[in-house]
Amino acid sequence: MRKQLETRARNVERGKFTIGLDLGDRWAQVCMLDNYGEIIHEGRVKLTQQALVARFDGLQCARVALEAGTHSLG
Repeated sequence: MRKQLETRARNVERGKFTIGLDLGDRWAQVCMLDNYGEIIHEGRVKLTQQALVARFDGLQCARVALEAGTHSLG
């Protein structure tokens, strides 16, 4: 899965890549969009330094949108 994500992310125009994270207590829902607003990846990631580095290290620069509230599911 990691290799496929990196390949798809490389095909996105630099600076037009968006990562949305909906933060919970222990997990974040992830949605990654290309420069046309098309979803290229959806999933979730554990909110630990190790898990975040494993998921996002090596990807090109991106705009990141965070959503966090007082009530979370995870």
